[in-house]
Amino acid sequence: MDELTKLPNRQKLISDLKDTKNAHLVLIDISKFKDINEFYGYETGDLILKEFAKILQKFEIYGLNYYKLSNDIFAILVLKYSLMDSISNVLNYILEEIENTKIVVEKDEFLLQIYMAVVNTQNFDKPLVAVEFALNLSKNYRKKILFLEEHLDEYEKIQKNKELVQEIRDAIENNNILVYGQKIVNNKTNKEKYETLMRLKTKNGKILSPFFFLEASKKANLYLDLTKILVKKACFFFENKNIEFSINLTIEDIKDKNTIKTIFENIKETNTASQITFEIVESEAIDDFNLIASFIKEAKNLGCKIAIDDFGTGYSNFEYIIKLDVDFIKIDGSLIKNIASDKHIELAVKTINSFAKVLKIKTVAEFVHNEEVLKKVSELQIDYSQGFFLHEPEFLI
Repeated sequence: MDELTKLPNRQKLISDLKDTKNAHLVLIDISKFKDINEFYGYETGDLILKEFAKILQKFEIYGLNYYKLSNDIFAILVLKYSLMDSISNVLNYILEEIENTKIVVEKDEFLLQIYMAVVNTQNFDKPLVAVEFALNLSKNYRKKILFLEEHLDEYEKIQKNKELVQEIRDAIENNNILVYGQKIVNNKTNKEKYETLMRLKTKNGKILSPFFFLEASKKANLYLDLTKILVKKACFFFENKNIEFSINLTIEDIKDKNTIKTIFENIKETNTASQITFEIVESEAIDDFNLIASFIKEAKNLGCKIAIDDFGTGYSNFEYIIKLDVDFIKIDGSLIKNIASDKHIELAVKTINSFAKVLKIKTVAEFVHNEEVLKKVSELQIDYSQGFFLHEPEFLI
């Protein structure tokens, strides 16, 4: 039992849900209750909660059981089957009565605003989890009463995200973060090197590219772990091999001191610095030139090279290239794939390539997907080519 309101608590609700097959579970949240606590004090807030509980219990409708879960969250379990078709009317009635009832604490009067979320317990394996998600939706959408069944697509997306995060955790624990490699070919000498690429092997054996799991890994705080695994595996694979290889790093990687420390330790242990090019992925604007410049200086002191990836789109900026001591510019595939069919794009690529040559920076054409594009890349004297026409990513580790 909740000590403050004397209503059944969360544990009692969980117990009751186990014995309930067909009911509606409703959560109620008092809007901006935190502001009341901070402005009037927690003692006043507690008195308001006690009065709110009394208001709820005045709705003596058969089949409605009330609970106090936590803070300003209350619940109603609607058990009576005959109410199933009129649940919306019942909740609208409760909503209107609550929001029009003044709560008086000492000399202060309060008119509370609430949000309500509803799920049918027979539609969800974990109805309490589902209704808590629905309550967040109701507040985000500023919808006074929200039925989760009307927003199933959003709920299912969240469930899939949770499943994907678990797949990532399992892959990390079971050594199923794989390293693939795609060849980068010198357009003059045909000498080959590799870009290392991450893949994830699921429990059912499916191979996923980062497109499917990278964002989820970042939101679950697993992304940096993945970077460390890939770098370690790549360094040990190419150790004692006379092959150059590149590793993708985001600004997020570079900003994390522990990640960079671990990367440099792996490089020193395997003596692979002279083989490595770090490709800095411009997934976000470079907002700290000193940090990036410091990383580049440290990497080059070890003997590594630096490339700017996906140049020509997004946050790409010629100023970055002038300020940062880089060895390669990788021209984005969205430009390269259309270079043979669009004169404006050809001019843009030619400009990037000419700019790089003035600064004595090598260029790499990404997404070379057919012979026509490869021919045009060679005509423009771009130094390297990479793409499915030359080599599809292959499993390395």
